Amino acid sequence: MNELNDSQSALVDFERAIALDPQSAEAYCNRAILKYYQLNDSQGALADFERAIVLAPKDASAYYHRAVLKDREFNDSQSALADFDRAVALAPEAAIIYYSRAILRYYQLNDSQGALADYDRAIALDPKYISAYYNRGNLKNYQFNDSQGALADYDRAIALAPEYISAYCNRGIMKHYQLNDSQGALTDYDRAISLQERSANALNPQFAEAYYHRGNLKNDRLNDSQGALADYDRAIALDPEHVNAYHNRGNLKNYQLNDSQGALADYDRAIALAPQFAEAYYNRGNLKNNKFNDSPEERLRQRAGAIQDFRYAAMLFRAQGQTQNLQGVIGLLEQLGATE
Repeated sequence: MNELNDSQSALVDFERAIALDPQSAEAYCNRAILKYYQLNDSQGALADFERAIVLAPKDASAYYHRAVLKDREFNDSQSALADFDRAVALAPEAAIIYYSRAILRYYQLNDSQGALADYDRAIALDPKYISAYYNRGNLKNYQFNDSQGALADYDRAIALAPEYISAYCNRGIMKHYQLNDSQGALTDYDRAISLQERSANALNPQFAEAYYHRGNLKNDRLNDSQGALADYDRAIALDPEHVNAYHNRGNLKNYQLNDSQGALADYDRAIALAPQFAEAYYNRGNLKNNKFNDSPEERLRQRAGAIQDFRYAAMLFRAQGQTQNLQGVIGLLEQLGATE
C-alpha cells in the first residue's frame, strides 16, 4: 500500500513539473516510466514516451523504454526493434540496450545470430552482466548446439551470482541431456531446488522445472524410481498443468511401478492438457493393450481403446514427421489386427 501511495505521490509531482514546464522531455519520460513500471498504465506511458521523443528526439532513454513497452505490452516487435536500434545509435555504450534487443531478437524475431551479437556486445561493455551470460548460455545451448560455450556462460553467471536458481537448473539440464554428466546434473538440480525452497517465491510454478528434470535424471540414469516419483509429484504440485510431468510420471507408473490405474490417470491428464501429445496416446495405448486383463470383457474393451489410441498416435506422428515412431505404432496396430 505504501508503495502505491509513493507512486501516486510521484505521479502528482511529475504532473506539477509538466504544468510548470510543458517542454520538459525529462518530466514526460520519467512520468512514462512511472506509469509503465509502477502504475500499469501502458497507454498513458506510451503517450508520454512519444511526447518526450517529440521534445527530445535524441533521448536514448525514451526510445529504450518505449521499445520495452511496445515489445511486452503491445506485441509490436518491429516497432520495438526500430526503437532499440535508435537507442543504440544514440547510446552505443549502454549495455542494457543491447541486452534487451537481444531478448527481442531471440524470443520474438527468431534472429539468433543478431541476438548472439547483442549479448556479446552487452558483455563486452559490462563483463559482470549476469543476465546476459545466462541468456547467452541458453542461446548457445538451444540454438547453436554449443554446449561448451553454454557451460562457460552458465559457469560465469553462477560465479557472479551464486544463488542464481535458473542458471543452476539450466546448467543441470545441459549436463544431463547434452554432456551426459549425471552427477554434475544432479548436483546442479539439488542446488537449484535447495535455493528455491528457501526463497520467498518457493511456490512459483516456474520452479517445477528443476523437480521435473531431476525426476527424469533419477528415472533415466540413476535407477531411483521412488525418488523420481517424488520429484514428479512435487513438479505437478507446483505446476498442475505441467504436461510432461504427468506424461513421464505415467510412464514411470506404467513401466516400472506396476501402477496401471495411476498411469492411466496421468496419461488422461496429459492428453486433456495437450490433445496433440502423440507420445501420450502411444503410451496410453500400450498400457491398455498390456496391463488390463481382469476379464474377457474388460480385455476386449481395453483392446478397442488401445487401437483407438494407437490410431490417433499414428495420425499425430505422421503429421509431426516422426517417422520412426510412426512405424512402431503401425507395427502395434498390425499385431492387433487393425489398421490406421
